[in-house]
Amino acid sequence: MYVQKDFRSRDIGLETGLLLARYLLDTENLHYGYWANGLELKFQNLPAAQEKYTEFLLSHIPAGVKSVLDVGCGAGVTAEKLLERGCEVECVAPQTALLDCARQRLGDRAKVHAARFQDFEPTRKFDLVLFSESFQYVPFEQALPHALRFLQDGGHVLICDFFKIQGKKKSPIGGGHKLHEFMKQAAKLNAAIVTDIDITAQTAPNLDLVDDFLTRVGKPGYEMLMEHAMATYPKLTRVVRWWNKEKIEKVEHKYFSGIRNAQTFSEYKTYRLLLLRKGA
Repeated sequence: MYVQKDFRSRDIGLETGLLLARYLLDTENLHYGYWANGLELKFQNLPAAQEKYTEFLLSHIPAGVKSVLDVGCGAGVTAEKLLERGCEVECVAPQTALLDCARQRLGDRAKVHAARFQDFEPTRKFDLVLFSESFQYVPFEQALPHALRFLQDGGHVLICDFFKIQGKKKSPIGGGHKLHEFMKQAAKLNAAIVTDIDITAQTAPNLDLVDDFLTRVGKPGYEMLMEHAMATYPKLTRVVRWWNKEKIEKVEHKYFSGIRNAQTFSEYKTYRLLLLRKGA
């Protein structure tokens, strides 16, 4: 069952990421980078890797596509690239600060709808429905069927996102629908898989960047905050930590244990570019 509060907690993380990306890297891209062709894995190269990701994504849009629905458009960076290619673009995402950024970036060049995808009812059909790291956030039972409803005959769904690998135990890294279940659903819905490219090797390194940031910046900052709280409000801090012991331990293990890295990601997840064509 889809729970709105989970979505909201993710939005807070994305909005924080947007602020950091703007300040540290002068970019509003929030998706994974595509690390290929010898690009050195370092934080300063993330914008270049993200640009490669966008180029890779757009290179797999079929010829003849004129209208695109961008689902979970972030700050509108990819939508703007689509506009520059001459596409008619509409965006849909829940109302957040990110959506406000998309509106400011796109202006009157694209319609931007504030809605969850599974609740959205457009007034037209599209040549392509695009999910760039947004497919996993739509309830599985609704995502692909809903997207196919919005397509012209012979239209396409383009997904670039990570999925869970079949047969694996619970991953320490959350997110992703089950790939084998998605394949079954696509066949049942008569959605032909035109392209299936595994880009796990090119995207997993992003997790090493995140782990390095958490180790060198996040963990020391968190520990200093806890030390300050203990020195200033020792009794209150002890009570709060005791009352929320399980939650705090879970957060500390999740973000500061070093398990969220490229190796773990590659073991439990598969990052795919999937292009599907709507059947008759």
